Amino acid sequence: ELRQLIGGSLSLAALEARAHTELGALFGSRDMTSTALKHMRAGVAILEANGLAQPPVLLNNMGNIYLKTDRPAEALGFYTRAREQFVADGDRFRASLARSNEGRALLQLGRVEEAVQALEQGVEWQEGLTNRAYYPTAVSKAAIGHAAAGNRQRAKARFQEALAASLALEHVDPFEGEIR
Repeated sequence: ELRQLIGGSLSLAALEARAHTELGALFGSRDMTSTALKHMRAGVAILEANGLAQPPVLLNNMGNIYLKTDRPAEALGFYTRAREQFVADGDRFRASLARSNEGRALLQLGRVEEAVQALEQGVEWQEGLTNRAYYPTAVSKAAIGHAAAGNRQRAKARFQEALAASLALEHVDPFEGEIR
């Protein structure tokens, strides 16, 4: 009966896995990383046990948890897999998020030149998109990369661009405070 209620496109296992991964993302956003990781791993286990693919959003969220727990090499692996799937799916918006996240992980690994390249590519992939919600954040992450590379003028210009883009959004940018 439940399978009929949720429709033919989602299996019960996929729904259960999604619930765990959404809980993982929620707990991760609240910095409750051990609980977040427990839910994420449960979601992955359910997907694997049922022969289902891991969606790229899950991979990106796993990367976020690993980055928050100071495991940037593992985070980078998840971000890269997510980006590759988003690119294959033609989802430039989410590919940009994952690419920017790769840059953040590369920064933590001390691979500054690669990080700046990834962060700038994340901004580039945001260009021309209708959904501008992430653009200011992508630009501010690129600014952080330039600062880490010692290019203070470029960092300052990127921060100013990020703030202007944030103020130009039709809605309140939840990252405006972080950008400032």
